[in-house]
Amino acid sequence: ADLLGVLDAAGQQRPFLLAAGDGGMVGALLAATRPNRVAGLVWFQATARSVAGDGWPYGRDPDDVRRLAEGAEKGWGSAAFVREMYPGMAMDEQALAFLATMQRHACGPATAVGFIQLLNEYDVRNVLPTLRLPVLVVAPQGLPDDWLYRQAKATAQLIGGAVFHALPSEALRLWHPSVIRETRAFLGIERPPPELDTVLSTVLFSDIVDSTDHQARLGDRAWKELVEQHHSIVRRALDRWVARRCLGTVAVRARCCRHRLPRLAVRQR
Repeated sequence: ADLLGVLDAAGQQRPFLLAAGDGGMVGALLAATRPNRVAGLVWFQATARSVAGDGWPYGRDPDDVRRLAEGAEKGWGSAAFVREMYPGMAMDEQALAFLATMQRHACGPATAVGFIQLLNEYDVRNVLPTLRLPVLVVAPQGLPDDWLYRQAKATAQLIGGAVFHALPSEALRLWHPSVIRETRAFLGIERPPPELDTVLSTVLFSDIVDSTDHQARLGDRAWKELVEQHHSIVRRALDRWVARRCLGTVAVRARCCRHRLPRLAVRQR
């Protein structure tokens, strides 16, 4: 219900979902129960069950979950607890501070303890075979004992037609460039062409077509008003497309400007 509320608030009728870890379970449940609201799922570090046991050798150790819940009572929202929650993940001080702030904004310690204890109940192995939509599963490969990779691969094997791709070992966060690349490729989104910065300047001239005939027909006063209107339009375009006017006016009816990038001159034109 919460995820549906978010989709409705965002005006998304049937989007592709991008989720990580336990969050992918929520996406999978929504896709299974409300297939008309989910077009596909990209699941980073997928796991069909959060805690090891009951025929699932992957996931967190139950004792680690218990200790984590105990630590959240006093440490929730601190950098020390973030390190405890994500052992083995290399994080600088900025990332630690960011995740600690996210925890404090998300909920209080008591609520966090309850959510952590619920990890023992997260299990969607029976749901995954019912999915009938495009699914991409990605996970880093090359870490010590590769448990994230093995867990994600086992999860993907429970989903009919799922695509499984390995990521470099440093892809430990959802926003890693390799995750973004795989997601864009899976959705068929072309990578935007690079905007090349060069030392080439482009000079663009603007003019009023048949200006001599117009001036003779309109008379001096009306012609002057038309020229000022032309210059006003040019000035607005220059401000928009990052150009500079050449010194002075080339002619009474024409303007010259210089662009740092040729593509901007083409757009302005």
